[in-house]
Amino acid sequence: MRTASLLAAFVALTALAPSQTPPRRPRETDGNKLVGVKLLADHASIRPGQRFELAVQLSVKPGWHIYWEHPGDAGTPTTADLSGPEGFEIESVRFPSPHAHREEGDITSNILEGEVLLLAEVRAPEKLPATGSLLFEVEASWLVCTDYCLTGAGRARLELPVAAADAKAVPAQAELFARARKALPQSLAAVLGADRAPRVEHQAAERRLTVVLDVPEAEHLEYYAAEPPGVLFKQAASARHENGLRLTLSYDLDEGQSAPRTRGVLRIKTARGEQCCWLETGSRPAR
Repeated sequence: MRTASLLAAFVALTALAPSQTPPRRPRETDGNKLVGVKLLADHASIRPGQRFELAVQLSVKPGWHIYWEHPGDAGTPTTADLSGPEGFEIESVRFPSPHAHREEGDITSNILEGEVLLLAEVRAPEKLPATGSLLFEVEASWLVCTDYCLTGAGRARLELPVAAADAKAVPAQAELFARARKALPQSLAAVLGADRAPRVEHQAAERRLTVVLDVPEAEHLEYYAAEPPGVLFKQAASARHENGLRLTLSYDLDEGQSAPRTRGVLRIKTARGEQCCWLETGSRPAR
C-alpha cells in the first residue's frame, strides 16, 4: 500500500514539472526600447549671456550595453546631436570614461552601461525674449548589445523658462550633474601632476610610434584608444616599474604621417581607487 502511494505521488509530481518550468523570456527585437533618453539642464531657467550645461541621460537596460564615441574593435559609436534656439552656442557632447568588453578572438570594445550621462556646455546669447520658454532637443542613436545587437534611436525635448538678466541663478539636478562631471576623464596633469608627461618614440622609417608613460603607485592600467585618421593603435602593455607601472603604447602609422598625434583615455587603478584621464601626444585642435 505504501509503495503504491509513493508511486502515485511521483507520477503526480512528474506531471506538474513542465508547468513549473520558468517560461523562456522572449527575444528582444526593438533596440529603441532598450535605451531611454532624457534631456536635462543644470539650471532651472536661463538668463541672457548665461553659461550652463545640458545632460543627455541614456538609461540602458540591465544586461545590455552601448558603445563609447570610439567603440574599439567592434560596435558602433553612440551619437547625441543637440539643437536649441537661434543664437545659442552648443558644444559637442562629452562622454564618460568607458569600460573594456572582451570577446573571443581577441576583440576588445569600449562600452557604456547603466546610466550614461553625456554633457554639453552651452552659452546663451546676450539678448533673449523678456518672457517665454526656450526649447532644446536631442536626437540620439546607438547600437545596444548583449549576446546579440540591435540598432536604436530616440529623441527628447526640454523647455527652460527665460529669466531676467539680473535674476538669481537657480541650479537644478545638482546631484546628477555632479555625478556626470565626476565620470568624465580628467587631464593627465590633474591626475598625475604637471611634471608627468609621456615619452614619444617615432620610428619614421618603419612608420611606427611608441608612447611610454610611468604611472607611480598604479596597480592596473587600462587604455581606450581614440585615435585620429592615419594612426592605428596596435597594443597597450604594462609592466612593473619602480613603485608603479610603466605603460607602453604601440602604433602603426600611415605613410606621410610626419607629426603623428595620439589620444585616448587611461584608467588608473591604485590602492586609493580609480581615476581616468586623457593621455594625448602631439599637437591637435582644441576640444
